[in-house]
Order: sequence, then C-alpha cells, then structure tokens
Amino acid sequence: APRRAVLVQIQQAKFYKPAEPGDQITLTAMLGPTIEAAAQKLPDFSTLSATGVFIAPTIDATTGPLAGAPATLKAPTALRFTGSLNVTEGNEYKLCTTSSDGSALLIEDTVVVSNDGVHAAAAEACELVNLEPGEYKLEIRSFHVTGPVILQATWAVGKDGTPAAIPTKSLFKPADADARIKAKK
Repeated sequence: APRRAVLVQIQQAKFYKPAEPGDQITLTAMLGPTIEAAAQKLPDFSTLSATGVFIAPTIDATTGPLAGAPATLKAPTALRFTGSLNVTEGNEYKLCTTSSDGSALLIEDTVVVSNDGVHAAAAEACELVNLEPGEYKLEIRSFHVTGPVILQATWAVGKDGTPAAIPTKSLFKPADADARIKAKK
C-alpha cells in the first residue's frame, strides 16, 4: 500500500484554566479527546490518550472537512498529525499553518511554526526554514475550541513564494500507521 498520507490522532483534554504549552502530528491523524471551551493553548499531547485515529492524505480543511476524518469530528477537539515530509530540492521554504484555533508545525521534533492560541477567525502563521533534499519527521498539532475544524499546512519555495497545500506526493505516513489504524490507536 502507498505510504503517501499522514496519521492523525484525535485527542481530548479538559482544561478549567488556560493550559500550559505542550504539543504534537503523524501524517496519520490521531483524534484527540475533546477539550474544554476554556482552552487557550495547545494541550500537552504527551498526557492525552487517542480517542480515534485516521489517515489523512493531505492537511487541508479550509473549505470543507479534513479528508479521511470521521464524520463525527467537531470542536472541541485536539489533533496530532505525524509522518514525514519528503523534500526533493534543497532550498529555503516558507512553511505555514492556517487554523481556526491553535496549531504548530514541527520538523525533527523542533517547532518551526507556532500559531498557538484561540483565534476569532482562521489565522495563518509562516516561518522560513532551509531544507536539504531528504525525508524529515513531520508533526502538526492543533486544537479547536468552537466552530468548524479549520486546519491547513502549506509551503512555498522562498520568502516571496505563495504558499499552497503541501502535496500528497510529499507526505508519508509512519511505517506503523496501518497497524495503528487496525488497532484503533
């Protein structure tokens, strides 16, 4: 089976006061526990248990539901995508996340884009990073307190490039993704 996609975990956490920063994506998505509407920051994903898992071919839920997500996916929730990003050409890349509430993009366990906090409307945050050709560990974390789940990961070559959704051909799910889907974790 092709590895092009990401694992997503849906996770739930309850916050009765603003949460401390924590965070995590596999280009397989993990559905997270629901989070309280009082959440103000990304939850610490290491303390959460997945309530579901699905494979997302892209990370683009700006005009409709996230591909591969269960029909029941709605706010409040937290999502963690994990997998890898395949870079075929060394260059300076503009990496961005657009989300209805907080999100972060990590490469090799380092936060590259931080778009944390509750947003009245979907907000975009971008950062420049130099990447050599190769496959990089990728994680995208997000939380959604109210409204629709809006999340997109984009990239462009150079600081003046126009970001577009990271194409499926550049996203790879983790080697254990299919087994995790079967085991529902």
